[in-house]
Amino acid sequence: MCGIVGFIDNGEDRDLFKNITTNMLNTIYHRGPDDSGVWIENYISLGHQRLSIVDLSSRGHQPMFSSSGRYVMVYNGEIYNHHDLRAEQLHRNRNFIGHSDTETLLSLIEDFGLEVSLGKCVGMFALALWDRKNNTLKLARDRFGEKPLYYGWHKGCFVFGSEIKALVGHPSFEKEIDRNSLSLLFRFGYIPSPYCIYKNTYKLQPGSVLSLRLANGEYIPLNPENCKQEIASYWSAADVEMRGLSDPYSGSFDEATDDLDNLLSRAVKEQMVSDVPLGAFLSGGVDSSTVVALMQKQSMAPVKTFSVGFEDSRFDEASYAREVAGHLGTDHREMIVSERDALGTIPLLPEVYDEPFADSSQVPTCLVARLARKKVKVSLSGDGADEIFCGYPRYVYGDTYANNPLHKFSRELVQRSVLFKYICSFFSSQVKAVGYFKWSLRSAMLMSSTNIEIAGHLASLCRDPRAIVRDASEPLTVFERDLPLAMEKNYIKMAMLLDKFSYLPDDILLKVDRATMSVGLESRSPYLDHRLLDFSSSLPGTYLFDGITQKKILREVLYRYVPRSIVDRPKCGFSVPLADWLRGGLSGWSKDLLQSDKYDHFLDMDKCRKIYESHCLGRGDYSLIIWTILSFLSWLNRWK
Repeated sequence: MCGIVGFIDNGEDRDLFKNITTNMLNTIYHRGPDDSGVWIENYISLGHQRLSIVDLSSRGHQPMFSSSGRYVMVYNGEIYNHHDLRAEQLHRNRNFIGHSDTETLLSLIEDFGLEVSLGKCVGMFALALWDRKNNTLKLARDRFGEKPLYYGWHKGCFVFGSEIKALVGHPSFEKEIDRNSLSLLFRFGYIPSPYCIYKNTYKLQPGSVLSLRLANGEYIPLNPENCKQEIASYWSAADVEMRGLSDPYSGSFDEATDDLDNLLSRAVKEQMVSDVPLGAFLSGGVDSSTVVALMQKQSMAPVKTFSVGFEDSRFDEASYAREVAGHLGTDHREMIVSERDALGTIPLLPEVYDEPFADSSQVPTCLVARLARKKVKVSLSGDGADEIFCGYPRYVYGDTYANNPLHKFSRELVQRSVLFKYICSFFSSQVKAVGYFKWSLRSAMLMSSTNIEIAGHLASLCRDPRAIVRDASEPLTVFERDLPLAMEKNYIKMAMLLDKFSYLPDDILLKVDRATMSVGLESRSPYLDHRLLDFSSSLPGTYLFDGITQKKILREVLYRYVPRSIVDRPKCGFSVPLADWLRGGLSGWSKDLLQSDKYDHFLDMDKCRKIYESHCLGRGDYSLIIWTILSFLSWLNRWK
């Protein structure tokens, strides 16, 4: 895993370009402390920080040229099937100098172009490719968005990088906060792509290629108006899901379980290829336990596994992880997180997450990443299984409201009655307390006229973020997009698809990428092998959820390796005792941030303080929205 940076700018001072690029790279040194490289030609500069995982020699140095010299690339990621792709290229009489997947990808690009080449790859990546012949820069991101990539126009300069702090390191970057994007933070707890906390700055969306063409490099001044910029998708989760609906799996449940076992075993095996020590995160839940079981099945030595637990028994899953590890015979290490550990980690979060981010599981994620990095340089995880195999309880809650006859009747009644709409609006508070079936959420869902609106309410922390964020106009998100009618009618498939568009890349994968890369650890997710989605999207809905059990088919695979008695329990997730922390050990930190009015031009600080007071007095659990407020204020102190 690595970090990339670059920019296109007018100017001829190569020393200045090199200094700027080096400064940008220094901000993301943690992503690749093993090697660094800069390449400059005319008005373009590319930079790379390398975390050596495969081919540790200097032959994997970047920026890297294609064999003809036409293309120059900086690349962050892993292509798990690159040995097969390289064998095909050798059959075409293509030659190679080293053994890196970067060189394999460049060889493919020479023969097939970027978009076709990416379609052949199984992996995770973010890259920048400069075509010296056509004066064209292309930025690309993997299918699910495992690897981040930001870009933007600032003072006539096009700048990009793996993290926002790299863009901030360019002297032309303008740190003007986008209040509209800020409103999305308060709706979801994260800022969904393509939006970013800064104006004129964006996240490249998963499965996309951005092309920026300069006509002979003659544009002066350089700006968006005189460059041809296009963004196109080379892969779409929606297309995959629709193909699954039109061409459903015809085998029995037992046959499907066999097929999934084989597919997932292959994905795990390919992702275990590494020239450095490798392990896995293990929570003791279905997702990570299945990955570890399949790793151990294919390993000659005990797999190194890592977990964190909590002193608060309500949130502690360490004993479950310990039991799974003992059954499988892994080399297991764990850390029990105290309130003091959390207090020591929280001040570091704005540096790790250089865009406001409010998923509180970022705390244990950072801690388990540090624990793992002491022993390994690569760690497999169970991320992505919930979105592919129907793991989140809210999928079932939403499906109940969408399809239960009583709830459907209630929704229709509310839609037709001004009085009922008024009552629901009264109960539907602007700030949602924790708990799916609080009156506020029930009322909001009863006011929903479409299934996609129900999903939107379940994903929201705050019904109207403008109640907290000043002078904001909320942008459109995935919950306002048009979906094929067949997809919207199938609530659970629709909800999983919406999460693949937004929650998965912009919360789950962002959280893991920043936490692991902050300590120079590469995280891999076997469930995000796109061939697994090809398979799961074609399965009958009852194979995923039979009305009682979620992730049914994945559980059946796990039961082949781990007894039901160890892993059958309610889903906990990577949650933390946040509500108690905010009333206890974090109260001083919270009050310090909330007492100042210097942030009042961004947020209604009086309302923020009242929400915190209500929480501390036990009038409701407002920990999620309070954590969002505090995360933004803490970030603002560091970056503004």
